[in-house]
Amino acid sequence: MCEFGSAVAEGFIEGNAKDYEISQNDPFSSDFKYSRFDAVFAGTRNVSALTGDKFVHSTPMTAKGIAEAINDAVEMEEQHMPKSV
Repeated sequence: MCEFGSAVAEGFIEGNAKDYEISQNDPFSSDFKYSRFDAVFAGTRNVSALTGDKFVHSTPMTAKGIAEAINDAVEMEEQHMPKSV
């Protein structure tokens, strides 16, 4: 079994990585907690169950709005970068 850090797919999956593990006895199984492989119907995704940082995004309609959105993204990325010595 592979071991991953706690942030794997953070914000993109419901539950946690353990919920997506499949049996080692049947490595080609599609049976896990959130599997929709054999589903005839799949309900809507429960976005409230997603973890990680959440942001409200608006659709920029002007060049100024686009520039501000890009600037916000760059600033967010810079905040997560390690500081150089």
